Amino acid sequence: MDIMDAQMRISLKTNATGIRAMGIKMGCRMLILLISVFVFSTQCPVYAQPREPDPNTSDPRWRKRGIMDGNMVRTLFYNDGEIGRNDEPFSGEWPKGSGHIHLDGVAVLVMAECIDNSGNTIHPMETMYYEFMDMNPETNQPMGWAPLPGYCNYYQDSPAMSDDPESWPDRWPDKPLDWGGYWNGYFGKGVKNADLETYYVMDDNQDVEWDFSP
Repeated sequence: MDIMDAQMRISLKTNATGIRAMGIKMGCRMLILLISVFVFSTQCPVYAQPREPDPNTSDPRWRKRGIMDGNMVRTLFYNDGEIGRNDEPFSGEWPKGSGHIHLDGVAVLVMAECIDNSGNTIHPMETMYYEFMDMNPETNQPMGWAPLPGYCNYYQDSPAMSDDPESWPDRWPDKPLDWGGYWNGYFGKGVKNADLETYYVMDDNQDVEWDFSP
């Protein structure tokens, strides 16, 4: 369907007591009506960032998992907007190394109003979660967010992480060629503004429920 295309950045900054800020910076081609993210009783600011949507569409084969541990919190995350799982270790572990898990799971919810190919007003809502997802009967893939190709090293297990150049792609699909070998920083080429960052792009092209063409 590809109604929505979202650019995601998750960053963790440190102070003496733990999380100082966790930012999710998102640029969407559609008006975002609802984004609800709640982590450890810390408000997560969402920043709109204009960008040209990637002409490619999502590919579930690029779905990867990683660990964010840039401060006193350690948590599992996926490059489809999902953070933590209740059946996995390191799902909101605080303090890091304690084994104390404080998170079941977090998912990004985005709802939009648009017109389908028959002229009807529709209100699709997209998310990605490890359970209760509608499945595509032909591909057996969940009909939700999935990562676009090219924003990490396909042959590594993790999404692109700011502290691991081996997890970066040879070139970033949304940046000029001379950004190759540099971190895709929100504030510029090679700029890192947190202890640890991850970056990926996802869309809802796997959701075939709606008769819609962008």
